[in-house]
Amino acid sequence: MAMDAMFYQNHDQSGHGTNTTQSNTTNKESILLEFNSHIFLDRLPNTIIMLLLMFFGVIGNSIVLYVYLSRLSHWNIERYFIPFLAMVDFAACVIGPTFSLLENLYSVTFPSAIVCKTMWYATCLTSGISVSLLFIVAINRYLKLCRPHKRQMTIHHKRIFMAIMFSIVSLILTPMVFFVELQYITFTYKNETVIGITCAPHNPQQTLGETIYFGCMFGIISLIIILTAVLYVAVGKVVFERLRKRRKGSVPPSPRLVHHNINQDRNNSVFSILATVTSANNDSSSTSNSRKDLESTTQVVDLPRSNQGTYRQYRLNFYVMFLTIFICNTVSFVPSMVYLFLNESDVEFWFNHDLLVLNIHLTVHRLFVINHVLNPFIYGYFDLTFRKHVIATFRKLARRPPLDRQFSSS
Repeated sequence: MAMDAMFYQNHDQSGHGTNTTQSNTTNKESILLEFNSHIFLDRLPNTIIMLLLMFFGVIGNSIVLYVYLSRLSHWNIERYFIPFLAMVDFAACVIGPTFSLLENLYSVTFPSAIVCKTMWYATCLTSGISVSLLFIVAINRYLKLCRPHKRQMTIHHKRIFMAIMFSIVSLILTPMVFFVELQYITFTYKNETVIGITCAPHNPQQTLGETIYFGCMFGIISLIIILTAVLYVAVGKVVFERLRKRRKGSVPPSPRLVHHNINQDRNNSVFSILATVTSANNDSSSTSNSRKDLESTTQVVDLPRSNQGTYRQYRLNFYVMFLTIFICNTVSFVPSMVYLFLNESDVEFWFNHDLLVLNIHLTVHRLFVINHVLNPFIYGYFDLTFRKHVIATFRKLARRPPLDRQFSSS
């Protein structure tokens, strides 16, 4: 191992010198392992937080994927991006906390450079894809709401944009594999000087190329976030202006009333309306009608006024939902990026704080995971149909007889 090579590189060739060096090496290794255990105990609060986030994130996004793929598999135009977001969130809730746990468990004895490089790349890749996907969603929502009579994004366009953005993110992050290395840090513990190994993306003696790369990476991510924010500001103005007008004109239906109206007449329900609109958009995609806003298309369908109001409320829910997802993503992702930028050349930053401050720093640094955990709860709050199917799924599981009873009855 690299650690063994470091400890043995200056040993004496004589038998007595060899035994002494081996004894010193064994002593230093035991001290280093003891120091690593001490750091792990100090980081235990953050470890518990990351385990909880992993648990709720994996369970929540698994439910989202099951419901959307099995019960809402038609993927209407409003929900098109949600399964892709859920896949990214699921991966992020597995990869991010796992890497955090490895860093806490092997703070100064990180075992492998390959694991270090792979986990850094995978963690950044899931976060980068999430940010780019929200950017595509913002463009789509902006065109539909603020430019309703201009050319709109079809399913084909959405797939192309996602493929392009994912390819760009993957290529941008590829150099990180070469710049992330195991870093050697000298510590003094119990009056002994030991050399620890940590996984870090920044080298205090980094080259000009590394500095330029990390600067460009942060700049591109910041630009995507800013552009997404600008688009959502425009979307938010229109959405809340419409909500304000509706409150002035009449009392908007409550979520219970909307949910009741949806179930009351399935033939004229919101979901039949969405299927009709989707079919109309697909059939006329080669004509100018497919470029019109969804709201103008629903008027062509000649819906009852009550269903038109229900559908508008339903669609506004999706605008607010994606706006909420973006806000949570930004609030949780930006601090993590700032920590990387501020501590670019300070590998020892995570070892220079007392217990409370250390866990606060670690939690804020890894705050990006919270966004991926919260998204399923955001879907459940705004998407009443999703919530209904989740409840139905759990009720079905609760009513299912035990496995042994099934065998006995058969």
